[in-house]
Amino acid sequence: MSAEIMVKEQYFTVDGICKLLGFNRKTVIKWITDGELIASRLGREYRIRSTDLDDLMRRKQIKPKDQEK
Repeated sequence: MSAEIMVKEQYFTVDGICKLLGFNRKTVIKWITDGELIASRLGREYRIRSTDLDDLMRRKQIKPKDQEK
């Protein structure tokens, strides 16, 4: 990935995701440690790309019964 793309990408902290989407901090940390949410660790804090958060949210979507299968 080029440096230009990395600069344009939006990054979130765990607390930022919690405030934005209303999740509990422990839930977001669990997704990271379980490998469900890709994150980079910088010092004591995680950074999560917006595209990785979008991917997680798509995988977590609940499909209506008539669309399952």
